[in-house]
Amino acid sequence: MLGDHPEQRRELARDRSLVPNAIEELLRYESPAPYVGRYVSRDVEVRGRMVPQGSAMLLLIGSANRDDRRFPDGDRFDVHRPRLGNASGARAVTRPADAARQRVQDRDSSRRGRSRRPYDARLRRERAAGTRERIVAAGCELLRGSSIRDWRALTLRAVAERAGVNERTVYRHFANERALRDAVMHRLEQQAGIDLAGLRLEDVADVTARIFAHVSTYPRESRPQLDPTLSEAGQRQRRALLAAVTARTPRWRESDRTVAAALFDVFWSVASYERLVADWQLDREQAIRGMTWVVRLVEEAIRDGRRPR
Repeated sequence: MLGDHPEQRRELARDRSLVPNAIEELLRYESPAPYVGRYVSRDVEVRGRMVPQGSAMLLLIGSANRDDRRFPDGDRFDVHRPRLGNASGARAVTRPADAARQRVQDRDSSRRGRSRRPYDARLRRERAAGTRERIVAAGCELLRGSSIRDWRALTLRAVAERAGVNERTVYRHFANERALRDAVMHRLEQQAGIDLAGLRLEDVADVTARIFAHVSTYPRESRPQLDPTLSEAGQRQRRALLAAVTARTPRWRESDRTVAAALFDVFWSVASYERLVADWQLDREQAIRGMTWVVRLVEEAIRDGRRPR
C-alpha cells in the first residue's frame, strides 16, 4: 500500500509519530477480513428491521471501514486521518487509540529482540538508482517495437514486466505513468545526443541530423490509405516539383534533385501548415509568410548551384 503512495511513505520515514495513525489507516483501508459471517443468537433490530434468531448475517467490514459517514472521503488513503476506530478487529472497535499503541509496542518489542543489520544509506541509494535505470531502459526497449510516435505499449505494467520488477516498485520511482514516460523521453533525447536546454542557433542543423538519425532506427508507422483523388493529386505535385528542380540542375545527381524536390513537397503539405497554425499558434498570414520564406531560401540555393549536403 505504501508503495502506491510514495509521498506518504516518505512522510512516515521522516516523522515516526505518524506510525500509529498509519497502522490504523492501513487496517481501515485494506481490511484483513473484508467480511465475516455470523448467526444471530437472538432476535435483534438493526436499522429498523427485525432480524430473527438463527438468521445468517454477513457483516461487510471492508464497506464499513470506508463509510463516508464515519470516515470522510473513505476511499482515500491518508496517514494523517484521525484515529476514529475501524471494524478490522475487536480492539480497534472498542479502544482504537490503545489498540494502535499496543501494535506499535508489540512491533518495537519484537525489533528489540532481533539484532539489526547495519544501515548503509550509500548502498541503498546505489541499488535504488540501479533499479530506476533498469526501469527506464525497459521503457526505451518497449518503444523499439513500434513507431517513435506510438507510445501505447509504454504502460507501468509492461515496463515492470520487461524490467523484471514488481509494478509497485515502478511506483516507488515514478508517481504515475506520465512521470515514467517523461523519464523515458529524457533518456531518448540523451541517446540521440540532444540537449534542448542548451540549444544554440548554430546547433540546429546538427541537432536536426541527430533527431532524424535516431528516428530512422524505429519502425515506420503505417499511413492510412488516401482517397484516390488525393493520392493522384499528390503524385502530380511530386512529379511537377521534380521536373522544376531538374530543369535548373542539369549537372546534379538524381538523388540531390529528389531531395530538393522533396523539401518543396514538405513545405507544400497541409500537415506543415496545420502544425504552424495549431502548435505554434500562427495566424494564416504568418504561416504563409513563414513557409514562403523557407521555400525561397531553398529556391535561391538551387539557382546558386548549392546542392543538399
